[in-house]
Amino acid sequence: MEGNTEKPFGIVRGITFSTMNMKRTNLAETEGNPGDQISTLIFRNVEVNGVFGNFKNKYCNVTFEKVKVNGTAFDGQ
Repeated sequence: MEGNTEKPFGIVRGITFSTMNMKRTNLAETEGNPGDQISTLIFRNVEVNGVFGNFKNKYCNVTFEKVKVNGTAFDGQ
């Protein structure tokens, strides 16, 4: 859209990742455009193994329920 000065943004809400068993080398990172909005993003009954590093999160309203990383309970911190 030539000449348009508006920046793109997204609105994401009501997403649940549930009953997952994953093998990864890094945990996760939530990131997007400056105007993006995320509400009610839930990770529930998730096990992640082989992870090194930290969870990087740029949004509030991200919830962890019964999540384990390398066998240890994880609350997002």
